[in-house]
Amino acid sequence: MFLFLVFLFFFSILGYFFLHDSAIHPKIKLKHYLLLYFFWKYKLSPGKKFDRSKFPKTPTAEAGTEGGVTSVDVKTTYEEHELDCRIYKSEKLEANEKRPTMIYAFGGGYVFGANNSPKDDSTCRELVKRNGIVVISVNYRLSPEYPHPAAIDDFCKAILWAKNGDAEELQNVDTDKLFLGGYSAGANLSLVSTQEMINNDQEDLVKAIVSLFPPLIISPRVESRKKNPMAWTLTQKQLDFFEYCYLGKEPDAKYERADVNPTKAKTMEKYPPTFILTGTKDPLYDESLIFKKKLENDGVNVVFKCFNNGVHGFHRYPFLPYTKNAFEEITDFLKSNDLYAKK
Repeated sequence: MFLFLVFLFFFSILGYFFLHDSAIHPKIKLKHYLLLYFFWKYKLSPGKKFDRSKFPKTPTAEAGTEGGVTSVDVKTTYEEHELDCRIYKSEKLEANEKRPTMIYAFGGGYVFGANNSPKDDSTCRELVKRNGIVVISVNYRLSPEYPHPAAIDDFCKAILWAKNGDAEELQNVDTDKLFLGGYSAGANLSLVSTQEMINNDQEDLVKAIVSLFPPLIISPRVESRKKNPMAWTLTQKQLDFFEYCYLGKEPDAKYERADVNPTKAKTMEKYPPTFILTGTKDPLYDESLIFKKKLENDGVNVVFKCFNNGVHGFHRYPFLPYTKNAFEEITDFLKSNDLYAKK
């Protein structure tokens, strides 16, 4: 009995610190996080038939006002698709008071996640609180039900929807100061969507990119993936599974495509100023470094912030010592590009 209690206590602490954001969403049950954690760690393998119903449902955060930031869920449509977006802004913002606007893509390997997941919700609120901006978080379609390039199509349509600015919920969006942001798979999505805008002669729509722990989806494997195959926030097993779901049974055939790996574009000289956040313990660290060098070689303004011993997605864990510093670096980047609006 004693050993069982010790075991239970240990994994409760593990789930709390690694997966729980109790200060922001105290009503979410810890057991849901623990179940989700172990499914993510051990139940994913390329080639295995995917059954989403077998996975615990991702916890959600309700829209509303909290900590001075208000959010509202909005539906828009394009072609036959319905696209959900969550819009965040300061509760003190007056009607028609324009603010720089980030169009944000959540993480989850293109397979899991949602724009109302607790940690992405808290990230968006933190960005609004610190910088006075508006954030539009896009609920793009997931793989394998909707493989590449469905997510790109959704995100690009959201950019154009925000630029159009006709919806009542977009009244605070400064359509001349749109920029993109994303975490992990969402970071990759923001990068390849920028390339799509460039390909369609719409590069002026995107004023900057805030890329948090971006994967390039490349082969052969970079050294940081080999050094950190069992990183506690992201494993190589997960990465292989995500790529299989997103790109199909033969992902190698797509590694050379610029809408998968943005560095495969002939040139990136039309990219806007780009902020890259990573850590030395992130399996994707080398991919961030490759991307930085490619942008610099093509003459793009790059701010590259790497935190020693930082794990993948550390900005989502407030107890880590460098999380605050990471958000401060984002603020400095926005200020330097005239995208800061806090008064």
